[in-house]
Amino acid sequence: MRRRVPVLAGAAMLAFVLAGCEGPAGPAGPAGTAGSAGPAGPAGPQGPVGPAGEDANQNCTQCHTNNTNLYARELQYKASVHYTGGDFERSTTDCAPCHTNEGFLERLGTGAMTTAADIENPTPPNCRTCHQIHTTYTDADYAFTATDPVDLWLLPGESVDFGKGNLCAQCHQARPVDDGYPTLGGDPITVTGTRYGTHHSPVAEVMGGVGLFDFAGDVAGGPFRHGESDVGCPTCHMAQPFGAQAGGHTMAMTYDYHGAEEDNVAGCMTSGCHSAGSVEDFDKFGDQAEVASRLDELATLLRAKGIMAAAPSTSSVAGTWPADVAAAFINWQTINEDKSLGIHNPPYVLGILQGSIDAMQ
Repeated sequence: MRRRVPVLAGAAMLAFVLAGCEGPAGPAGPAGTAGSAGPAGPAGPQGPVGPAGEDANQNCTQCHTNNTNLYARELQYKASVHYTGGDFERSTTDCAPCHTNEGFLERLGTGAMTTAADIENPTPPNCRTCHQIHTTYTDADYAFTATDPVDLWLLPGESVDFGKGNLCAQCHQARPVDDGYPTLGGDPITVTGTRYGTHHSPVAEVMGGVGLFDFAGDVAGGPFRHGESDVGCPTCHMAQPFGAQAGGHTMAMTYDYHGAEEDNVAGCMTSGCHSAGSVEDFDKFGDQAEVASRLDELATLLRAKGIMAAAPSTSSVAGTWPADVAAAFINWQTINEDKSLGIHNPPYVLGILQGSIDAMQ
């Protein structure tokens, strides 16, 4: 008689066998959708109290008041040559340090004569060029961005100190002479173009009484009273303004009055140099007229030597010239470009010009 195996026992055995031979797990399915966010946790403890904010009545209003002082200065500055004629489009690396606000501030930081790169989107010299605007949010923001004595580009190792005028001298100084700076009695100088000389506005050398060639060896150097540190440039150039035509932040020294040009002599009587009412124009002692005469005489001699182009041009002429002729040309060009007709340093300028005239004769 055959024995019959129960079906349930056989099925259990098959399940046991299959379980022991299970294959590898398949790949994970795609992630399901995120569940809803849980309830917010309890608020953390309150942080420490921060420092008290500034009281606008104690800082901002030191400058931003209902008076018109800032507005007057803005009007004056927008009439100035620094604003209207500064050629701030000249923003390449060698021009930007003086022609643009960005280049000037960069040079103050690096001490280099050029910027690291051309300035994109340049701006003209402005309030932030000369003043530390919104640094402290107090009156201290009017502090100058540069006050130290100025090292001269033309004369390494030489410096000038005009007090508050040191800010001005950062740019208003001679540039190195591209074709070579002559030595009296030295080797000839080869001039390669029409712009030989110390560039524009070399005021620092004239005021400081340095850098020009003393042919006779008897010209007293050093600053005249106008260039001493307790006087400096702002005393005269930023004296009591005449509207937005002269003085103040126009920095101009002359103005139009009913069709006539007048000198703004306000600074002459506030600097301690001249008594009240004693100066009516800048040619008080006839120095400007004498400087103009000597400049004309020297130019005639330089044209005869060949280094200066025919009138009315005053450009240099390319060629190789004796060192003394090149030196006399630099003396003429620097004093002419100073634009003060000697007022920045009358005895120095008159002596340098006369020595140059005598040498060229």
